[in-house]
Amino acid sequence: AHEEGRAPESLPTDGPRRRAITAARDTVMRLRREGAIGDDAYFVLEEEFDWAELNATPKAET
Repeated sequence: AHEEGRAPESLPTDGPRRRAITAARDTVMRLRREGAIGDDAYFVLEEEFDWAELNATPKAET
């Protein structure tokens, strides 16, 4: 089991996961620019990406 909002320890915390988060951020930013999503949705998603990025960063880097 894992804490709410925390990734299970078995998930990779290396480059591929962090690159996926970056790609997701880029996509959401594009959707916002195109008007496909509003500011509220954008900020909610950005917060989720921030948490995901923290969880994907090895403890030595935080």
